[in-house]
Amino acid sequence: LYCGALSTLHVLTDGLQPVACLRGGPRVPVFGSVCSVAEAHDGRRVFMGDVGGPSVHVWDTGTWSWLARVEMGTGGGAGCYLAVAPHDRLLYVGTEWGRFYAYSISREAPQCVEDGGGGGALAVHPSLPEHVVVLAQKRLLLRHTGHLSGI
Repeated sequence: LYCGALSTLHVLTDGLQPVACLRGGPRVPVFGSVCSVAEAHDGRRVFMGDVGGPSVHVWDTGTWSWLARVEMGTGGGAGCYLAVAPHDRLLYVGTEWGRFYAYSISREAPQCVEDGGGGGALAVHPSLPEHVVVLAQKRLLLRHTGHLSGI
């Protein structure tokens, strides 16, 4: 269970016992507040949306160590919605101002592979591994991202 409070992400067990406390520091540039969290389906990484930046931080769940800060495009707003593709190769980000980003997360440093409009609340499902459902402008959209999964 993940719980964001200000610039700290608390990791808790099912019984609400603390496991880890992820926050910024001298070598971890978390500047704002936690606005979203998503865990990879294999459980090895967690992604945290940071209002200050805006950016997304990547943490290793085996050691609870910070791995990377992914800068988001300017003018798009904070990444309030995060979802990881079922195959764990793409991270989808929907922003507060309707931007949509897809990042390749199969490498150590995530890379932006799509940047455009039509972002919002996101959902993925294992039966549709090459799609993401986006709630944008009061409509559900099924976005095909299969062309990105080979990246």
